[in-house]
Amino acid sequence: MESVKLELILHSAQGLNNVKKMGTMDPYAVIWIAGNNSDSKVKTNTAKNSGSNPVWDAHVEFNIEHDASMQENLILVCEIKHSGTVLDRNIGKVQVPLKHLLSVDASEEKVSYPVMTSSGGVEGTIILSYTVKNLQESNAGSSSSTDEEPSDPLPEEPSDSVPNETHQTKNRKNRLIKNVLHASTAMANSLAIVSSALTLSGDRD
Repeated sequence: MESVKLELILHSAQGLNNVKKMGTMDPYAVIWIAGNNSDSKVKTNTAKNSGSNPVWDAHVEFNIEHDASMQENLILVCEIKHSGTVLDRNIGKVQVPLKHLLSVDASEEKVSYPVMTSSGGVEGTIILSYTVKNLQESNAGSSSSTDEEPSDPLPEEPSDSVPNETHQTKNRKNRLIKNVLHASTAMANSLAIVSSALTLSGDRD
């Protein structure tokens, strides 16, 4: 049995039936997949004082297990209601066969569907966008990426800042080298003086 993920964004609705006689409607939506095993329902935020043209931009995800024989029975249902102080009122309902969503590539494109009122008429539309992903392919891609060998870390660049101890060590080495050079120079001068003295004494003899 194939598993897919339906990622849906319910953007907004336009021209909804006004079920509130006085004041402005506060619509929200409840979305679910009728006939799906989980049959979980998701409620959007309430668009306060938006009347017949609410904006939700609600993100919804459904994991669906289905085969060809089940597609006819799975239906995306979006029920729109007004959030009342005492009682919520039904504004309308949208029903879209899942087979239609799976057969049409509407990735990142907004599509609209008519809203049916409780009396059976059509008043208003909802606007949504969606993508359908194969869960098996997604899992295979994620596992293959984790199997890749990690790249070798880049060598660290030498830091411009040198600890004080390193500076002290270098200073001691420099002083030692200077002392050795000074001693070598003095020894060379002494040898030169001795050689000159021996030469003079030889000449006198």
